[in-house]
Amino acid sequence: MRQKEWTIPALIAGSVLFCVIPYLYQWVTGNNSDWQAWWAFGTFLIALIAAIIAYKEYNAHISATEPLIIVRVAKIKGSALDTIFLTNVGGSIAIGVKFSLSPGIRLKTMQA
Repeated sequence: MRQKEWTIPALIAGSVLFCVIPYLYQWVTGNNSDWQAWWAFGTFLIALIAAIIAYKEYNAHISATEPLIIVRVAKIKGSALDTIFLTNVGGSIAIGVKFSLSPGIRLKTMQA
C-alpha cells in the first residue's frame, strides 16, 4: 500500500488531539475525566485502524497474485477473420485458459 503525503501529519495531529481531549473536557466541565475508559477507547480505535489496514493489505496481496485476462477482438487488414488477443495483466501466470463464443453473441470489432 502506498503511503499518502498527509498520513504522517494526520497521525501526529490525531494522536495529539486524542491526548488533549480529556484535559479539555476537564477544563470545560470541571469534572474529572475517566482516564481508564478513555484509554480503553483509544486502544479500540487503534485496533480498528490496524484491522482496516490489514484488510486493505490482504486485498492488495490477493489482487496482485491473481491472473487477470483482458480479451480484445481485432480485425486484421486483408483478412476476413477476426483475431482474438488475450493479454494477462495480473500478477501471476494464467494456466489452462479456455474460452468459447456462444452462438448469437456478437462481438464489437476493433480495427488493428
